[in-house]
Amino acid sequence: MSNANKKYLSEYNKWLNSSALSKEERDELISISDNEAEKEERFSQSLTFGTAGLRAIMRTGLNALNRHTVAHATQAIAKVLKSLS
Repeated sequence: MSNANKKYLSEYNKWLNSSALSKEERDELISISDNEAEKEERFSQSLTFGTAGLRAIMRTGLNALNRHTVAHATQAIAKVLKSLS
């Protein structure tokens, strides 16, 4: 298994074991535990901010739109704004 593959599995397991997840979010991740392609799609890269802002499928994961990734983006924007003042 390559390092890239190990990274997405590590991210998947990090999210799966996070105390920040709701029961529904954890159940969603458990439901994809046997689907390597789905885990790789959701956890191989971070959600990126493009010219149209944040756009992605709403679901649990690192490369998805959800309360965790929106909070992360909001924190980043606040940090930039604070640095400008």
